[in-house]
Amino acid sequence: MLTIPLNQISEARFLMGKNVILVGSGFDQIPINQTINYLRKKGFKRIFALTGGIYAWNNQQESVTLRQQEISPEDFLSGGKTIHWQIISIGLNTEQLSVLPEQPVKQFALTQNTISELNQFIQNNFTNKNAFIHYVLIGTDEQTIKSLQQQIKLNNSANIVWLRSGIIAYQHYVQQQINLINHTGKSLSRPCRLTI
Repeated sequence: MLTIPLNQISEARFLMGKNVILVGSGFDQIPINQTINYLRKKGFKRIFALTGGIYAWNNQQESVTLRQQEISPEDFLSGGKTIHWQIISIGLNTEQLSVLPEQPVKQFALTQNTISELNQFIQNNFTNKNAFIHYVLIGTDEQTIKSLQQQIKLNNSANIVWLRSGIIAYQHYVQQQINLINHTGKSLSRPCRLTI
């Protein structure tokens, strides 16, 4: 196993005649597929990708409970472009729902019945057990999610994940990305005082 950045694989000519399997994070399928297409044009004939990347590999190698299944806001944003998961929101208000990349298939309010209603919904609607990720559960914040994870006892399914630290962390991550985009290429307002 070698660790080589995607943009440097074409320089590794010694791999050209070998079976090469690219293993990404699991949420980076678009750049992985683009790299495979590029490398095939360059002469790499036996190059493939591990669907679901290291995330899927880890889930196959160890028994994982639902509580341990979380994805970061970054994975949620990038994975939503290529993975056909469905979103389930728990306790989100209208403003929070508006920042999601797509509308939830089901929205739950935080009530005494939330746990049983969520369990019943997933049992009745969970049809694609072979999907990389079928449902992403999104709560408001880390404390609420931890509380829900302790109460919700779903099948130990790697296909159901939580958005780590909830919608608040996702909103923060999206805002960081917007700030980076808005300031790209602009000069610093004051010297950074970096000495090398």
